[in-house]
Amino acid sequence: AMSCRSSEAYITVFKPAPPGKTMDGPRVWNDQLLQYAAYNMGREIIGDPKNLRFTEMLKERFEWDGPRDGKKGQYDYLPLIIQANSKEPPELFEVPQSCAPPVYIHHPRYPELSSLNMQWYPIPAVSALDMTVGGLVYTAVPFNGWYANTEVVRDFADEGRYNMLVPVAKVLGLDPNTKPGEAAFWKDEVMNVLSMAVYHSFKTAKVAMIDHHSLIDMFWLWYHDELNHRKYCPVNWKWVI
Repeated sequence: AMSCRSSEAYITVFKPAPPGKTMDGPRVWNDQLLQYAAYNMGREIIGDPKNLRFTEMLKERFEWDGPRDGKKGQYDYLPLIIQANSKEPPELFEVPQSCAPPVYIHHPRYPELSSLNMQWYPIPAVSALDMTVGGLVYTAVPFNGWYANTEVVRDFADEGRYNMLVPVAKVLGLDPNTKPGEAAFWKDEVMNVLSMAVYHSFKTAKVAMIDHHSLIDMFWLWYHDELNHRKYCPVNWKWVI
């Protein structure tokens, strides 16, 4: 999907689980093929807190404790855990960064943003969903798409993720401290700068990304086209917006 420094949509379909025995099918243990590790350093968590439990499981069961050079960072790719079937032991496979070069986040008008060394993996590749076709259950069907800018912005901004609103505000010269009763409008300004930075960075790297305004416009047109032809829209809008 990243062979040409762009991004295309692919799906890999492993053999189905035996009929009536979905637990015996092949599995990818990871939620996504590309995710960042998290390390509990006592007073702080380095990396993506969302993946802390998975990272700790890797250490306990597979003795994986970060990159081989021992240098733990904010953006270390998690290895893949793949299991052929319930009778075979799961295996660990490292993800070379050269297979999915990260997108480094910068802003065309705020060069100081680059000092935070933010980066993100180029594609969302879901690997923990089943697919049912003709009564057969395929338990390993990893597939990828491409990001909307708002998805990556939330990964950076949410308190339970990288929690970057305050650091970004400070490098932009904004005061993140609000007095009681004051509205924290500095967050809106930071989110706007982050949104433009993420979109600009992906486009500069020639990695596919869609902005949220275009996404909503496209969905609105498609939604009404489906109503005209099918009389209903066969999709949960929360999955596509």
